[in-house]
Amino acid sequence: MFRQVQRLNSKVAIWLTAWLMVGAVAIGVTSAEAAPVPGWKQDTVTVTGARGVTGAMVAKVAAVAVKDKVLLTVVHQGTVDGISVRSGSRVVQSFKGGRFVPLSLKAISTADARRFLGDEIADSLGNGDVVLSVTSARLRRSKVSDVITVKGWNEQILPLRVTQIVEDRHALDGELLVSVETARSLGVERPQSIVLWRSPKNRAAF
Repeated sequence: MFRQVQRLNSKVAIWLTAWLMVGAVAIGVTSAEAAPVPGWKQDTVTVTGARGVTGAMVAKVAAVAVKDKVLLTVVHQGTVDGISVRSGSRVVQSFKGGRFVPLSLKAISTADARRFLGDEIADSLGNGDVVLSVTSARLRRSKVSDVITVKGWNEQILPLRVTQIVEDRHALDGELLVSVETARSLGVERPQSIVLWRSPKNRAAF
């Protein structure tokens, strides 16, 4: 269950929305390819800004988190153009004539992926591969070892090999989960949210 809290931060002059998710229940997945993620933490708090998060916002949240020994990560987010999905030499999906399908991309550092989402996901991201949400896999008719070709904000076209398919929440509720370095190569460098693994005890300061 989500509880939405809004607070006006006068110093940064934007509204922050914090979603508190406590005691999350695992999403039922019918696909046999949806892999468990051993490093997942059940309780998270996500802070996001309408125009992304600034360095000042990250510093303020980190100041509260460090006192309570709460780990956090900054998530980059953007929408890239999906051009094709290939399974070996077979074309599963293809969009021509300038057409594409928008794909929600999220990115975190490999180090944070290792701490929060486990070694397998971290290794995939570190190799420049993509971890696909199970919902996206169904929509794209994609499986492990397929290649999804996308076009980034910088017009760079990049083939991404699917090495894992996981529950949507393990892909941070995006379609494609990649490393910050891979996102940057697509021109996507937009810190959109801060995720804290475990709720801070000092709620008033937070």
